[in-house]
Amino acid sequence: MSSTRRLSVLIIPLLVTGVVTTVLVDPASASVPGRETVSNSTTGPSATVSCTGDRWLLSSGVDVEGDGRRYVIVDELIPTLNSVTAYAHEYEYGTGESWSLRVWAVCADPSGTHRTSSESTASNSDNKGATVHCADDVVVSGVGWEIEGDAGQILVESAVPTTSTVTVDAYEVDAGGSGEYFGTWSVRAYATCVSRPTGYEILSTLSTSTSDEKLGHADCSTGKRELGGGFSVSGPRGRINTVALLPALTSALTYAHEVVPTTNLWPIRSYAICASQ
Repeated sequence: MSSTRRLSVLIIPLLVTGVVTTVLVDPASASVPGRETVSNSTTGPSATVSCTGDRWLLSSGVDVEGDGRRYVIVDELIPTLNSVTAYAHEYEYGTGESWSLRVWAVCADPSGTHRTSSESTASNSDNKGATVHCADDVVVSGVGWEIEGDAGQILVESAVPTTSTVTVDAYEVDAGGSGEYFGTWSVRAYATCVSRPTGYEILSTLSTSTSDEKLGHADCSTGKRELGGGFSVSGPRGRINTVALLPALTSALTYAHEVVPTTNLWPIRSYAICASQ
């Protein structure tokens, strides 16, 4: 996956040591002025991207690229006021195939109120979930997560936005045989919350259930722009790895792959958070 699929935007590449930064400038939008999409790509396990100028972050995205992507787990996608940081690690058996990490930020001019909220949970179970709430005067525009524990051992199965909440569910990787994980871990959910823009809506679409990899997308209503996205995978727990949550101009894109083969059918549900142009 690459930024070449995004049309009707101005692409401005900026070269940084070890990192390639791309800025995609959206045509002027009355509801979300100054909207831009910024990304950084690196061959390392972590990448950070910042909004340009004094813009605020609306949402976060991530994409593991390369032949080894199915074996790479995104442990963290952490938003701040104007930046996003992602961390990714190979699952415990590793891979000899190449891969790289790209992190995305959808940004806009400061307007109204902006908050980044988080909530974590921990238990002795092999699956955990956390829900974070926005305050009453703001709505969800983006999702994020953080796994605290051994890197590459925990799959984030869903990061689901509603108007006022983000819920993140995670499960230990079911690697089979001696691959069972006995360590302790917790999951933290992040929500980027902003003043409600005109035409705010959240839509979702379910992918097909066949094949060992799925490309999903959720489209905004006609005349609206995407602010952020989310996903939810249904199927054999601990075996489906979501390796991409991507912003596009009018839709949110997702991509998931079996990190451990399964004969069970499974779909991915994609969420698009949108607002009027």
